[in-house]
Amino acid sequence: MRVHVEATNFVVDSKLVEFAEKKISKLQEHHQDISSAEVIFKVENFKGLENKLTEIIMKAPGMNAVAKKTYKTFEEGVDKCLEAIDKQLSKNKDVVR
Repeated sequence: MRVHVEATNFVVDSKLVEFAEKKISKLQEHHQDISSAEVIFKVENFKGLENKLTEIIMKAPGMNAVAKKTYKTFEEGVDKCLEAIDKQLSKNKDVVR
């Protein structure tokens, strides 16, 4: 599976990229039909602690699962996005059956 990571308004750390790839690979164990994933990290320009936007787009045959979350850390955003995508993919799998 291909994973593309993009960062806006900052330089992404390799540890963050590895974290996202590791979490996505765990999700792929449950949903083998995922063909690619795109992860977008962005630091919002407003004041406050929760200014880190994480967006994940996963492509599977016949479906694109998208989640966008804003939290204090990108790691928390990745976790919450993947939870939402897991639910979307599970619902789609149930509908297809």
